Amino acid sequence: MKTKGLSLIELLVAAFIASFAIGATMICFSHVYYLSDLAKDTTVAVSDIRDMMEKIWSTPFEFIASNFPNGDADGPTDTEYNTIVGGYNLNNEHLRVDYTNPVADPLEIMITCTWTDLRGRAQTMQLATFRTR
Repeated sequence: MKTKGLSLIELLVAAFIASFAIGATMICFSHVYYLSDLAKDTTVAVSDIRDMMEKIWSTPFEFIASNFPNGDADGPTDTEYNTIVGGYNLNNEHLRVDYTNPVADPLEIMITCTWTDLRGRAQTMQLATFRTR
């Protein structure tokens, strides 16, 4: 007598294959979410750096070094950088302005934004510009 239907082994194999496929899909979605969030954070970081650049470009040349001290993270207490860029929107965000040679003309200005992403990893974005008298 032959019976039709699935055996227990066939059912277990099918369940294993289905759970493997669902797990792989969940991992892919997790990575897509992380990369999407990282892209958003990078866009925010570039926007904050561009806001800093605009503020530096609008500052008279002789006041750049005093208003934006070399290597000072987050700016002097009277003009903190988060007020310039409209507040820090990233997790543990910091802005720093550096000069290769503070007395040079043209002045090379590097602005660095650092923050912590969703996974707790430190991220950095840096842009450079030149300013002349």
